[in-house]
Amino acid sequence: MIRQLPAAVNEHLVAVDQLATNWWGLVSLIVMFVLGPSVTVIVTVWQNSKTRNRVGGVEAQVTNGGSNLADTVGRIAAMVTEQGLDIRGLRKDIGGLRGELRAERAARIEDVARIERGRRSGT
Repeated sequence: MIRQLPAAVNEHLVAVDQLATNWWGLVSLIVMFVLGPSVTVIVTVWQNSKTRNRVGGVEAQVTNGGSNLADTVGRIAAMVTEQGLDIRGLRKDIGGLRGELRAERAARIEDVARIERGRRSGT
């Protein structure tokens, strides 16, 4: 038993049936079924080639042919730690120099004050 299609579906089928009866209909069919998928394929291939190039660049930087990446990172971490210790030592040295400078300044001020007191008492 064949079922009857609703009227809206029948109208739609008629519209599709009449789609290619003029040039605009033919152009729209060509665009939908030929150009659309072609552009999709071209864009996909282009994106894949760009991705392949980027992956190739990353692979060239991270290959195991050179030094192991983990070893390199470990060496860099050790250098940074060593530099941190060096900077800490420099800070201690500078702090010591500042303390010595304060002591020298206080001694100089005391010497100047002693000389001034000696001049006043001697005259």
